[in-house]
Amino acid sequence: MKRTTMKVKERRPVVQAEQWFPGRKVAGVNGVTPNMMCGCVILYGEKSSTPHIHPNGSAHALPVEPGDWVVTDLDGSMSICGQDEFGGRYEEVAE
Repeated sequence: MKRTTMKVKERRPVVQAEQWFPGRKVAGVNGVTPNMMCGCVILYGEKSSTPHIHPNGSAHALPVEPGDWVVTDLDGSMSICGQDEFGGRYEEVAE
């Protein structure tokens, strides 16, 4: 009999992830220099001088909080993953 219910693990390609903290330079994170605006529109925030990324090259931006992971997919698109979600979604692979 074929199983119709099971626990599965999503198959995803290996992606690059860097954890951001104030003072740490992570490619793609803008707004880390006080009073330096990149001219974008922050979603869910007020000022574009706060640390943020531009997902998929968009003019809109998503804020980055200390400890967040900036995940870069194979196509170069970026997303943000919080610390709690990151541990349950990704696992380190040997290089």
